[in-house]
Amino acid sequence: MRRFFTTVGICIGILMLSGSSVFAASFSDIEQSYAKQAIETWSKRGVIKGSGSKFYPTDFIIRGDAAVIFDKLMMYSQEDNNTFLDLGERYYTSSVLKLKKETVLLGDGKYIRPNDFITREEAAVLFAKVFKIKPSEGKSVFLDDAKISPWARGFVQAMKEGGYINGYNNRFYPKDNISREEFITILDNMVSEYLIQPKRLDGQLSPKSFLIIASGDIEVKGLQSGVNVIVTPNATGIIKFVNSSVFSIYIMQGVENLKIEMINSVVKKVENKEKSVQIVGEDGSVIDGLYDGKDSSFVPLPGTNEIQPTFPDKTIKFSKDKKDREKHSNTSNKTEGLNNQGQIDKPNELDHSKTQVSEKYIVAVEQLRRDGTLYYSSATNIQLPSKACIALKNTGENNGTESEISWSGEKIEDLKRGVKGEYFLRVAVQEELQINGENYGKVEFVVKVIVK
Repeated sequence: MRRFFTTVGICIGILMLSGSSVFAASFSDIEQSYAKQAIETWSKRGVIKGSGSKFYPTDFIIRGDAAVIFDKLMMYSQEDNNTFLDLGERYYTSSVLKLKKETVLLGDGKYIRPNDFITREEAAVLFAKVFKIKPSEGKSVFLDDAKISPWARGFVQAMKEGGYINGYNNRFYPKDNISREEFITILDNMVSEYLIQPKRLDGQLSPKSFLIIASGDIEVKGLQSGVNVIVTPNATGIIKFVNSSVFSIYIMQGVENLKIEMINSVVKKVENKEKSVQIVGEDGSVIDGLYDGKDSSFVPLPGTNEIQPTFPDKTIKFSKDKKDREKHSNTSNKTEGLNNQGQIDKPNELDHSKTQVSEKYIVAVEQLRRDGTLYYSSATNIQLPSKACIALKNTGENNGTESEISWSGEKIEDLKRGVKGEYFLRVAVQEELQINGENYGKVEFVVKVIVK
């Protein structure tokens, strides 16, 4: 018979840390739990605890306890006003109000129901909102999709697509309450690393997973799996990414005295809630975010202080007027970096008197640097993209879509094999390039590619 507990004594609540040491409870009732390892991991990290020697893994979790866990995990810094009629002074009150401030846990405006059990669909929505995962469109893949509430369906599907949740026999059972062990399993599926002390992190993490950084003096090296990074308010000092490819960096509100250095590294998407926090390249230049097209990606580009990110399938708008754009974009010359015969001069020699790197166009992919150069790692074979978003170099304008492109140049096969060196390649756009109502034709231009 399942036992139900909602009192403070047995809640999964906050575990206080003392200095750099973390007390990890040894639970006597998790030996048969499939989540045993995850429970022990998050207990050691100071995010969860049970009651005495027990964790009660199969009992349901209440909304107030979930708020405490998320608050402990993300270390939220600001509370909202208490407008809820059913939220008194309890152990979870501060955490609930912090999640309200983050628009994660809102209730119906008057009631938050802190002692109600959380259903599986509610849990999916909460996790998605905490980790800034946008809902997917359309139906979910589960056979009981019709039973999923409309407000939860997109989040459930997005969580499934990320590999964070699974059902039973292709069903999700959205209205069932979620157990403590199920809740912690989702958390463990999503977070690959949780750094609360200075550390050097080498190697790979699971694709689409999250790296949460809650400390300064962190160095992440050789990360190439497209991980999402969340920087909490407890992070201070310097965080370095070396030879790494990061999908996204989310800097939470409340972060202070922090600098993020990208050394031979790229980030596709940046969301910074604290403008005092700087992300800088290896040359010391500040990296801002620029939307590069189809996949909501952001890449460092010149002049990004004038560029405002937008959303998929929309053209970036600028303060520059048409005359200013025309000054940077001579539409009568459709090729750059080519000789009179339309061929690249010595594409593998750093002779800029004969090889002109494009001053008009850039290929907006994740390997792009501020000067328009593409950087690749020599560790693996290199696959040049057959489709990419093409943007104007001086203003960053683009049409928000990817174009078919072809690559050519001497020793291009060496580049594809990952041979270290500097290459000059011709990029030919296979269709007419139209940006903000202007037709640039089938442009061809030269791109510098560095393999390190």
